[in-house]
Amino acid sequence: LIDLGIVDFDATVAKYWPEFAQAGKEGVLVRHVLSHSCGVIFCDHAQAGSVFEFDAHVRALEMQEPAWAPGTSGAYNSQNIGFILGEIVRRVTGTTIGKFLRQEVTSKLGADYNIGLTPDEIARVSDMHQNPANGFFKVANDPGSPLARARKGSPGGYYQNHPHMREREVPSFGGHGNARAMARIYATLAAGGTLDGVTLLSPAAVDRARQQVWDHDCIMTRRRMRMSYGFMMNEPGTVPMGANMAAFGHTGTGGAFAWADRERNMAFAYCTNFQREGVGIGPRGASLSVAAGGGERPDWIP
Repeated sequence: LIDLGIVDFDATVAKYWPEFAQAGKEGVLVRHVLSHSCGVIFCDHAQAGSVFEFDAHVRALEMQEPAWAPGTSGAYNSQNIGFILGEIVRRVTGTTIGKFLRQEVTSKLGADYNIGLTPDEIARVSDMHQNPANGFFKVANDPGSPLARARKGSPGGYYQNHPHMREREVPSFGGHGNARAMARIYATLAAGGTLDGVTLLSPAAVDRARQQVWDHDCIMTRRRMRMSYGFMMNEPGTVPMGANMAAFGHTGTGGAFAWADRERNMAFAYCTNFQREGVGIGPRGASLSVAAGGGERPDWIP
């Protein structure tokens, strides 16, 4: 939408969603949200389970105060980013984020990845198996952690297999698909926005999206992160993406991982339904990623 000139990269979110300007958020720009630097990382007014009720979670976000002045710091916006971006999409297109993704991205590419699944798709979903050694959920379940505060709208417990995760549009972490589909989407980015005759983005848009915005220890994940506009960047300590430090991608629940290397015209994706151990993407996905992308093998991978 930015590439098409429908959304302005440097505009305030309130330009498209006036109610968002409450509680000191009038200066939050679209690019602040994309780069996880908007400060709207908590959702103190949310009720448990609001992530399954898009409108309710959006209303709670309208009342939320930012944790810092927009653009002055960054932290992984684990629960809110999809709702903020999803509401912008809905305001300018009249279409929900799941339908927009299906119509404008995945169906055009023939990629088996969507937010909000059909009954036939739900029948093909594998359950996620909890790993007691998973570091992310350990932090998320610590009531004193910023991550636990950020996830106030979650239903509680281990809800990865909840029917609502599959049948409803949960935009921050409710995408379902497989490694082939994720790799195909990222291959489009690696190729500069066009794959097999299908153009999703201009090369300039891809290059803007992969510009680093911040690089420091994240209070949410308790690990170092390098963040661009919408993507994590190669960080050998937790999310290694091969030899190219300009590679960019994103992690998913329990160790799912995908990235693109623009310079090598290469994409990588990995999925597991036995969630990873430790922090970052875990040693299993990291081993495959380093083998595919080259570079030195980090010491933390057995």
